[in-house]
Amino acid sequence: MILSAGLSPAWQQTMTFSRLERGEVNRARKVGWCTAGKVLNVGIAASGLGNRVRTLAPAGGEPLAKMDAELKDLGVEPAWIETAAATRICTTLIETFRDNNGEKHVALGGDENDSSHDDAPMPVITELVEEARPISAGELERYAERFKSLATDASIVVLSGSTPKGVPTDYYARLLAQTDRPSILDFRGAQLLKCLEFKPLIVKPNRHELAATFAPNEFGNIEKDDDAMLAAMRKLVELGAQWVIITEGAGPVHIATSNAIYRAQPPQIETIVNPIGSGDSMSAGIARGIRCGLSMTESIRLGIAAGVDNVSRRLPARIKKDAVERVIQSVLMREIE
Repeated sequence: MILSAGLSPAWQQTMTFSRLERGEVNRARKVGWCTAGKVLNVGIAASGLGNRVRTLAPAGGEPLAKMDAELKDLGVEPAWIETAAATRICTTLIETFRDNNGEKHVALGGDENDSSHDDAPMPVITELVEEARPISAGELERYAERFKSLATDASIVVLSGSTPKGVPTDYYARLLAQTDRPSILDFRGAQLLKCLEFKPLIVKPNRHELAATFAPNEFGNIEKDDDAMLAAMRKLVELGAQWVIITEGAGPVHIATSNAIYRAQPPQIETIVNPIGSGDSMSAGIARGIRCGLSMTESIRLGIAAGVDNVSRRLPARIKKDAVERVIQSVLMREIE
């Protein structure tokens, strides 16, 4: 069983527009609601790949029953810590327009006649994110107790997502102290650094989150300079991470261990619908590979393939196992150091 745990679930609205105009009435072409947030996205994607999955998340208010029902329909086994605060609501705005050549994508408020967008590789996605609402000390205590119980039955633990305001910066480290299961960590900053003493199997922030984890200019410009990025990755390994995986949207994925650095290149994506949840799908794919006994490099390739399949889905993490398996062979990976 894979355990996906985190403190920031969301009830997500996705709205698709032909184009958005600032300061005007904008009418959506499509509207949908779904369960989301990194902790639940990982669980949904892992279930789509054929795993038994438990998700552990705090939730409350009207969204709780809706999220519970949808997760069960998707084959996920949810475990909830019911909270006094209602679960946050986030909104994804997908902006496209159509012309005689098919569907094109423009920036917010852009001109559909602007030829600079003719070859745009992806729709313009605008995220309206409500920060996770506060969790009381008692709720956090109940969460930690349930985590310890569920982790005992898990083969691997995926811990992901930011923490609400007021949560101690060592809270995730306290959770990891309660389990000896292999862990995949997908968050940043002090929460991440405090976890490294427990030697997590994988640390997986994106490049922006990697930069935000260290003091400005500690290694140089991590977001622009590959040497600075690799130096920061090596530091995470030095501090205890066994594998460090850094993603950068559709760009190359960089992987560091104590004795090697790899670069993986996702295949070119022809149809991009919504990239939200691709990192979470990648975490789920890696966990699937490890649970099935694949090597770490093959597990990472499976994870990348899962992230690639996700971008073709309108709702996050609703990936398909057969489609992911068709992509794996197109993921190129090589050792660079």
